[in-house]
Amino acid sequence: MIDKDRHEKEGRKFASDRLPDGPTAKRSPQYLDFEEARQLLAGMNVHLTRRQIKRSSDKDATGKRKLPWFIDPIEGRLKIERNALLSAYFNRQVEAERNCYK
Repeated sequence: MIDKDRHEKEGRKFASDRLPDGPTAKRSPQYLDFEEARQLLAGMNVHLTRRQIKRSSDKDATGKRKLPWFIDPIEGRLKIERNALLSAYFNRQVEAERNCYK
């Protein structure tokens, strides 16, 4: 049997103590505000102004937003989940590529 205390003293970790890596890894969602979303997109070379980001969260006549922004129940501010924002951009890119070859 492996002595868990001895491993902890030596700085080693058990496999059950580590977070899983790779595509099956479960990570907690990251919620972004306007500025964080803008910085994330700027890192992808999509440079938007604060006003352009704000317009993506405004509701249209039917009450729908262009991107899945929601009101954070704790802070009362608009937030978007990081992967939802990235997914929206990647889906539009794929859609544009499909439409371009017709």
